[in-house]
Amino acid sequence: MDSWVWAVGLGAVVGGGTLLLLVRRSRRRTAEEEEYYEVVEEDEVPFRVKEEENECPESVKKKLLEYQSRLFKEAHKVYLVITNAFQGKTLPPHVKEELETFLRSYNRIKELREEIEVYPFGDCDKVFHLKFNFYQKLIKETAKRLMLMARSLR
Repeated sequence: MDSWVWAVGLGAVVGGGTLLLLVRRSRRRTAEEEEYYEVVEEDEVPFRVKEEENECPESVKKKLLEYQSRLFKEAHKVYLVITNAFQGKTLPPHVKEELETFLRSYNRIKELREEIEVYPFGDCDKVFHLKFNFYQKLIKETAKRLMLMARSLR
C-alpha cells in the first residue's frame, strides 16, 4: 500500500511539472509572436487608397436638387397635417417617439439639398436616390402610424 501512495504522488509531481513547463513555453511563444507582429507593423508603410475625384456632374446635380425639392414639398404638406393633428395635445411617450422620428426624417430631407451641392464623388445619382427612397418610405410609414395614433387620441 505504501508503494501505491508513492507512485501516485510521484505521478502527480511529474504531471504538474510537465504542465508548468508547457504553460511557460506557450507564454514565451506568444510574447515572441506579439513582439514580431509589433515590429512588422512598425516597419510597414500603410498603402493609400485612391479615391475617385470625379465630381457629381452638373446635370445630375440639377435633377437631384429638383427631385429633392419635390420630395421636400410633399413632406412639408404631411408635416403641416401632422402638426395640426397633434397641436395642443399631451402626447404619450410612444407617440412622442414616432413624432420625433418623423421630424428627424423631415429635417433630414431638408438638409439633403446642402449635401447634394457639396457631394464630391461621381456616384451621386445612386447615393442620393438610395437616400431619397429611404427617407420617403420612412416619412410615409411614420406618417401613417401617426395619423392612426391621432385618431385614437381624440
